[in-house]
Amino acid sequence: MANRSLKGMFVRLRDEVRLGDCVHYSDSDLALTWLVLFEVSTLHVALPPALEHVLEVAFQQVISALRADKIKIDYVPQSPQVLDLPNARSPLYMQALLYWCAKLDCSPHILVDAYSRLGRSSPVSQAFLMVSNLKQEDENRRGRSTRGPDRAGTMPVFLATLPAR
Repeated sequence: MANRSLKGMFVRLRDEVRLGDCVHYSDSDLALTWLVLFEVSTLHVALPPALEHVLEVAFQQVISALRADKIKIDYVPQSPQVLDLPNARSPLYMQALLYWCAKLDCSPHILVDAYSRLGRSSPVSQAFLMVSNLKQEDENRRGRSTRGPDRAGTMPVFLATLPAR
């Protein structure tokens, strides 16, 4: 049952991307799917792997559609050379996240982290550098977590390769 509904959602999202007509952010199934899953993911609830995948795919499709002008947003930065996000309670906040994620080629959590470290009204050039550093940190963190714990010291087969203590 769940697979059938996920498949239907992917078909709708694929068809929306193919349409070619520009739709407003509030009328986009792509944006709606991403918004709902993004909000669920912020509730500190672990998403099942299938929904985590749908969240990633929906985000990438929204960003692609935004870059291809298939989704129109109301948010326009005051200055395209300055990274500045509206208040989190602003109705334009999520649109601003999408705009800057598309421009800086990053995920929302990396953008928010970069913004919090840089502060308000930071030059986009500094934001690019910060985003690049945070992406590298994120990749390193993921690499360490997928390798598992280092058991070289506890496994006899590796004892010969360990440096003398």
